[in-house]
Amino acid sequence: MACVFDTKTNLYWEVKTEIGVHGRDNEYGYKSIEWDRLINASNNEELCGFSSGWHVPLVSELRSIVDRKKMKNKINEDYFPNTRYSFYWSSSPYVYNSSFAWSIDFHYGADSSNRRSSGRFVRLVRVEQ
Repeated sequence: MACVFDTKTNLYWEVKTEIGVHGRDNEYGYKSIEWDRLINASNNEELCGFSSGWHVPLVSELRSIVDRKKMKNKINEDYFPNTRYSFYWSSSPYVYNSSFAWSIDFHYGADSSNRRSSGRFVRLVRVEQ
């Protein structure tokens, strides 16, 4: 399993695979059992050599990998293959309505508040320590 290290932010990012626990097509409800399973599996398998610290990113962390120079599909596919050009959850709640949370759309690069009951993709992150 591969990861990407961003030297500007000191963050390690999960690279999605075609299938499996890190599969590109896996969707999650906000803070769901499946979300917890992904985090636990990543820590247990020592994703990229780390047995702790993997988490769903804050919206600010997720925003840091949006490639604003591109017209659409706003992520660098060289570093992040198997990305779905859709919404990815952040762990940041939407403070104006507790039924919503922040996500980022990697097709257009926009932040959006989405209903927590919606299925979205997740890309884990880990802070370099």
